[in-house]
This record gives sequence, structure tokens and C-alpha cells, in this order.
Amino acid sequence: MLEAWADGSFELILSPEIFDEYLRTCERLAESHPELRFHGILLWLLGAATLVPDSDSEDAITRDLADDKFMLCARDNRAHVVSGDRHLLEVSGWSGVQVYTPRAFLDRLRSAT
Repeated sequence: MLEAWADGSFELILSPEIFDEYLRTCERLAESHPELRFHGILLWLLGAATLVPDSDSEDAITRDLADDKFMLCARDNRAHVVSGDRHLLEVSGWSGVQVYTPRAFLDRLRSAT
């Protein structure tokens, strides 16, 4: 997937809320895996992604409200969500936002070329 991103096959979009979740997830993983060095990757991600503002909604979208930020970001930026999270996959199609597993997204990229 990194090769497809590097050759411009897709654009990575990131909001502050999404980045904060990535940071919290890495910090939680580092508690049980102290050898994990993630700060450099997160800094690279910040520099490589297109930063967009957070999106708001008063209505719940997924059964896990913490996942709604991904759907809102995709809706407001006319993007897709790539995730294996079942709560996101369950709402694929909401407001035109398609959710793909990483494998399905790679297959989609390959068939487009």
C-alpha cells in the first residue's frame, strides 16, 4: 500500500482527531511493547498526509462512536475509509462513503491500473 501511495495512486487524508487516535493507539501499544519506536512514523505521517479540519455531527453513525470521526472526515473530503474495523465496515455506503478492507482497497487500486 505504501508503494501505491508513493506513486500517487491515492492521497492520505488526516484530521487532528484521527491523528490523536493514532498517537493514543501507539502509546498504548508501547506500554506492552517498549521496543516500539513510533514517533518517527507519526511525524512522517503528519508530513506526508493532507491535513484537514475535524468534522462534527450530532448524529451517531457507527455503533462505536469513536469511529465516527473516520466516516465524517471521508464524507467531508469525498474520500474512502480503509479499515478492517467491523463498526466501520457495517456502515459502508453511509453518505456515499465506502469503507474498504486493506485487501479490498489494494485490489481496487490494482484493477484501476
